[in-house]
Amino acid sequence: MISINTLPIAYHCNSCKENFREKYIGSYPYKCPSCGEERTSSGFYKLPQHTFLKHAPGSYNWLNFSDKKCQFVFRSLNNKILNILTEPENYDNFQFDSDDYLESVRQMITYFDFYYTGDKEKLQKFYDEELLPFEKEHQLNHLKNKKEELLIELWKTNKEYQSVLEDLEELEANEE
Repeated sequence: MISINTLPIAYHCNSCKENFREKYIGSYPYKCPSCGEERTSSGFYKLPQHTFLKHAPGSYNWLNFSDKKCQFVFRSLNNKILNILTEPENYDNFQFDSDDYLESVRQMITYFDFYYTGDKEKLQKFYDEELLPFEKEHQLNHLKNKKEELLIELWKTNKEYQSVLEDLEELEANEE
């Protein structure tokens, strides 16, 4: 039998951003156990971390709509944002590794052909000033968020597993 001892975070408070665990994921608590506010939502409130988005090749240049580029958006955990445009082949050829965020950004700085002159320098400056100083906090928050996501998946899988076991036992008992 599989057992999971830690309950996953099932809800968070929209007021105080506190996460909390409930024994039954199907029950929806109305009040936050920490602050008493009546503004709870399902799921856990993720700790801030650096994020990365890439937008498919398109017309991001208002002066020349036929010129297709792809846009990469970087957001530091303290909500600073940098947008850069690069060649369309970078969209398909580059896989960003969110588990090793800084190494992925370093590879971009080293190997990408940037569309606008100055974008490489902007990305290097963003890396030096907005990403690197917060590396440890980002890694810690990333791992804590990932741990909770995996715990939720384990919890759901365990419930499904228990249900299959019960159905199997019931069918085997009916055969006898």
